[in-house]
Amino acid sequence: MVFITPILPITVILLIHNKTTVLPVTREARQRKPKKTTKLVIDETTKERAISMLKLGYSVAEIEEELGISRPTLYRYKKIIK
Repeated sequence: MVFITPILPITVILLIHNKTTVLPVTREARQRKPKKTTKLVIDETTKERAISMLKLGYSVAEIEEELGISRPTLYRYKKIIK
């Protein structure tokens, strides 16, 4: 004896008449998200200005606020000076 619940015909009807199709998400589709780039290109004049400010004795925090250059970049420039 086979019992068919009333839920089964309803789900079949909903699946048949549903206008949207559900596609499975593949591993490749999940991996193709565009990466955010946070690197900003610093032009030569800004670099030269930062190096000259470091030579004049400005603190890294002051230069960072003034020019908008990141702290690690300024420490890299500081290594160039020494």
